[in-house]
Formats: sequence, C-alpha cells, structure tokens
Amino acid sequence: MVNRQKEFEFIKECISKKRSLILLGTKGIGKTYMLRLIEANFRACYIDSLSIKNLLTKIATALKIQFRRSMRYMTSEELLEAIIPVLKKTHRPILLDNCENISKPVVKILEQLNEFTTIIAAAEKKPLKLRFREELELRPLDRGDAKELASKVLQLKDNFVLDLVATKSLGVPGKVMEICRDYSIAIDNFEVDPLDRNSITKFFLGVKPQIPERVNIFPVWALFVVGFGMLAAKYFFYSNSDWNTGYMIAATGYMVLIVYRAISERRGRY
Repeated sequence: MVNRQKEFEFIKECISKKRSLILLGTKGIGKTYMLRLIEANFRACYIDSLSIKNLLTKIATALKIQFRRSMRYMTSEELLEAIIPVLKKTHRPILLDNCENISKPVVKILEQLNEFTTIIAAAEKKPLKLRFREELELRPLDRGDAKELASKVLQLKDNFVLDLVATKSLGVPGKVMEICRDYSIAIDNFEVDPLDRNSITKFFLGVKPQIPERVNIFPVWALFVVGFGMLAAKYFFYSNSDWNTGYMIAATGYMVLIVYRAISERRGRY
C-alpha cells in the first residue's frame, strides 16, 4: 500500500548480493511494513524479540527443522548446529525488528549466521554493536504519495480531507494510517459530518500533528572546542590572543550548521 518501490528494489539487490542491511527511520515510517513485505516475497524469517533462544527458535521454526525433542529443552548450541546447515542450502534472509538495544551474545550469534544468509534489521537508531554492509534510511512520503495512501485507506477522493491528512502527518505512513483510522471512527460515531467542511476542519484541528524529527546539531561542548580551536589557531598564526574573535567564529559556525541541518531536514520531507 505504501509507495516504497525504490527502497524495495534496493533491498532485493542486497539480498541477491548477500549484503547485510540496516533500515533506519522514525517510528511509523514503515520499517516493519518493509520487513513484512520482504518476509512475504522471500520467505524470510521475521523476528521481533531478540533474545538468543527466541531468535534461534523462530529461525528453526521458519526453516521447518524437525527435532526429536522440544526446542524448549535444547541448548542454543544445539539449535545453532541444526540451523546452519539448512541456511547454507536455503539462504533464507533473517529479518530483525526493533534491534536498537541488541545484546552482545545475540550479536555473536548473528555474526555466525551472517556467513550463510542475509541479515536485514530495522531500528530508529543504528545499533553500535552490530555492523552492516549497507544502510537505508526510510524517509517520509512526499505529499502526493501521502494523499494517495490516505485515499486508499479512506476510500474517498475528497482533496480537502486528503490535504489535511497529508499536512497533519508530515508524510509519515504510520501517522497517515492513524489519522485515517480516527477519522473513520469519528464518522461512524456521527462526530464528523463528511459533507460539512466546518465539521471536518474542527476534527482535524483537534488531531495531534506529527512532530518533526529533532534537528541533529553539535553538542554544546563542541561550541567551546571549536571556539578555543579557532582561538589557538589565530594565536599561533597571528600571535594575537583575542578571545572574542574565537567565540564569534565558533558561534557563527554553530548557527550556520543549525540553519543548514534544518533546511536539509525540511527538503528531505517534501
């Protein structure tokens, strides 16, 4: 339903070349949707709870490995020993959802499995403990795609309503779906008259908008580092220890960075 064809083609390429991939993006951007799409198209193993036993049990179940006794009573080593030969033959991708806080023991298991298959993970922030060959950041939908998604969900062509949904959601698919669901419920409960624009406007005024991502800038301590660095350079080259010059250079650079990051974030949305 979400227009992610380019992203899906890139993921297909990673799977064909057996390159591990991390999907990044804010909550509701469509990471789980993409993983489920991959699961359906490549018979992949989807895992959303990353303990060692749960990881290996779900992989073994997806691969339909038969054991003489219950997996509940088997060790991780026994499960891993049974999984690896099957992965060598099938190369079924492993999909990891919500892997921000992945533990070191799980990372070690995944490093072993990565030799025989493609691992695709999803997280809001890149996990430091697990390395990936490729990285793909999912961006919000453009305005046209957001309206198209809302039109399909609501089964209507009213441009007035679709514009309001796109504006409130900022193109985040999860937020589009949430607003459409709430709007449909409001109509079913006679809280909104779909033929009265004042009634529709009143409803959307009460909708909590999608909050933009925080602009990533240097931490405060970097201001002092840059300032004193510039001051030291000025003193070294010109033998003039003018403290105010160093502060002004640092503050100016800091403000330019803030404006640049803000403009970049805005362009990335629409």
